[in-house]
Amino acid sequence: MTTEIKVTLIRNAEGLQRLRNALPGLRAMSDDEAVEALADLYELGFSGGAEVGENVMKEMGLWLSRLVVAHTKQDPLEVGRILDEFVAARCIVKESPSPTQQP
Repeated sequence: MTTEIKVTLIRNAEGLQRLRNALPGLRAMSDDEAVEALADLYELGFSGGAEVGENVMKEMGLWLSRLVVAHTKQDPLEVGRILDEFVAARCIVKESPSPTQQP
């Protein structure tokens, strides 16, 4: 059995409707088939989360390595530029004189 999987958020109207639409299919399955389908769903979510986590760690490693190089070269201006670039790219500062905006 091949199933096409569309990734959506679960806790929004579309995600909840997709779950409602899947219920008749689960009810029609034997207990073993339903357990297997739910196990597949769990593994899909786990592997997707792990992939996202790995990507975040890689990106943070790149930012940190740039900071370490600038610090090792004793270049405070470059450290400041890297931090400014990071804040502009990855942070939303809501309570400051000039709030940042996400692109």
